[in-house]
Amino acid sequence: MPDLLVGKNAIVTGAASGIGQAIALAFLREGAKVLGADRNATGLAETAKQADERHAGSTFVSHTCDVTKRTDVEAMVARAVAELGQLDVMAAIAGVALEHDFVDIEDADWRHVIDVNLHGVYLCDQAAARQMVKQGAGGRIINMSSVNGLMGEEELAAYNTSKGGVTLLTKSAAIDLAKHEITVNCLAPGYIRTPLNAEGIADEEWINEYLKRVPFRRVGEAEEVADCAVFLASDLSRYVTGHPLVVDGGQIAVI
Repeated sequence: MPDLLVGKNAIVTGAASGIGQAIALAFLREGAKVLGADRNATGLAETAKQADERHAGSTFVSHTCDVTKRTDVEAMVARAVAELGQLDVMAAIAGVALEHDFVDIEDADWRHVIDVNLHGVYLCDQAAARQMVKQGAGGRIINMSSVNGLMGEEELAAYNTSKGGVTLLTKSAAIDLAKHEITVNCLAPGYIRTPLNAEGIADEEWINEYLKRVPFRRVGEAEEVADCAVFLASDLSRYVTGHPLVVDGGQIAVI
């Protein structure tokens, strides 16, 4: 079904690369106007270039933003409203991952992962929700969790914790915002082909061993996650809220 998001205005954080970029482009494909936000201005320029090449005539606004700073996030929402019109969809996708054995985690690394992955999502969700409540027309909020928000994995304690927090933040916000007709859901991808995972995918021995955990026996593609984001952003999901949508090729089904 084409044009699922015609008439919708969306913010996508983490839009400079990976899943965030794929979601921004998928939203444009489906007719939405998109403000793509990221700290990486060069990456945003590449997303804008791809938007022009793939979806001529679409509206993509690049905005540099640090999602860990409330002032940046509020300015991002304000710009989206000023340039696009009312805010209909917030996709809080920006994230980081750092690998450490638990006993070796430094406080600064722990705080960085939690700050971006969890606190940043909270700031984006709250700023978007306040705008959506003010508008009085409902809305869609989509967060980036992970299968790691539903299970643990070695050497990723900070990441696992942040994503588990996002999953419960999603459920909690969904309860509070239902009275405003605002749905809040999260994506829970498995191992996806992104710059964040490039090193692991390049290690043929390691990735082949890892994929034994995945019934599909392959790495997921960012576009496959983006298509699920389109569903959550559209009216097809109007009665879905508080839900972690797992996109993992069956990985956690066998755990």
